[in-house]
Amino acid sequence: MDNSFEFDLDFDEFEGLKVFKGKKGWRFGEDSIHLAQFCVYVEKNYFEKDSCNTIIDIGTGCGIILLLVLRDIYFASAFAVDIDRDMVLLARKNFIENGSKPYPYVILADARVPCFKPSSFDVIVSNPPYIPPHEGKISMKGGNYPIAKWEIKFDLKSLANTASYLLRPLGRIYTVYPVSRLGEVLSVFFKVGLQPVFIRFFHHSPEKNADFFLLACQKNSRKRLEVIPPIYKER
Repeated sequence: MDNSFEFDLDFDEFEGLKVFKGKKGWRFGEDSIHLAQFCVYVEKNYFEKDSCNTIIDIGTGCGIILLLVLRDIYFASAFAVDIDRDMVLLARKNFIENGSKPYPYVILADARVPCFKPSSFDVIVSNPPYIPPHEGKISMKGGNYPIAKWEIKFDLKSLANTASYLLRPLGRIYTVYPVSRLGEVLSVFFKVGLQPVFIRFFHHSPEKNADFFLLACQKNSRKRLEVIPPIYKER
């Protein structure tokens, strides 16, 4: 694969990391950062250390979620997958520049098409496209913006089915969605054997309704759902 980028690069410095990204197109937002922090918090406080040996980031983008998770939790092996060639190159650059350990294998692939054996992973993280294609006007911004935000190539059911296939028994998936889709998300994951076990809501202020929620589901679990105290946007 040609390693040259088809766009100009920019970067942000965040919590000691130098995160490269495209000057145009989809950039990581606060939801990705909160998702990584949520994963680290739940894994460290509720699950045994030896139950998190393998991790995969589905739709990795620039790799920000995996960068943050690997900084705080040790995994024996890490993988990232994205359908966009430029995002694969960008994630590889970010993992190298920031010295991620273990170095994640970054794969150019459609996550709906199995490229791993069943039950290969203990943990999945994913900040997926979250707008159904029939809602709103699909943006014509350049780069990978439309497929990162709208469910054009990868929808909720695709994520749930992929996670159910890839996770080992009692493995976990961590994801994030708008509050408006809460009922649908819980139902879809539950139907494929992924029990919602932890949820956390994000508010822009204590006076406002929640904007999005962070969710952890566990495969074949009998654990009851716990609501973790909410997050409020820092002012």
